[in-house]
Amino acid sequence: MLCSPDELVQKNSALSDTWRRYRAAPSFERFVELAVSINSFTAYLIDKGIAGLHHASHELEQVALALFNDEVSHPLPPSALADLDARLQELARLTQAHAAAAAGRAERRHDPQ
Repeated sequence: MLCSPDELVQKNSALSDTWRRYRAAPSFERFVELAVSINSFTAYLIDKGIAGLHHASHELEQVALALFNDEVSHPLPPSALADLDARLQELARLTQAHAAAAAGRAERRHDPQ
């Protein structure tokens, strides 16, 4: 299934917003929201058939699930925060690149010159 580049970027922005909320007020409940948001984005990528992004999102999901211990482990230690932040930034970068490439392909289809 196809998706618009704007829709893809919006979905990734929602994930980034959830991460920012966790960083601003780290709690187990906010981490649950983050894990659900990552899972939702991964499912969206599967549904849309975006394999390259799905792989990166799935890896992020697995890392988050490994940190999903109990309320006592939150806020996460600095090393885990840094790892998640780097993975989320890389996923956002890949998402932007994929969206830009898809927009370019769509533009070329509409303007064959």
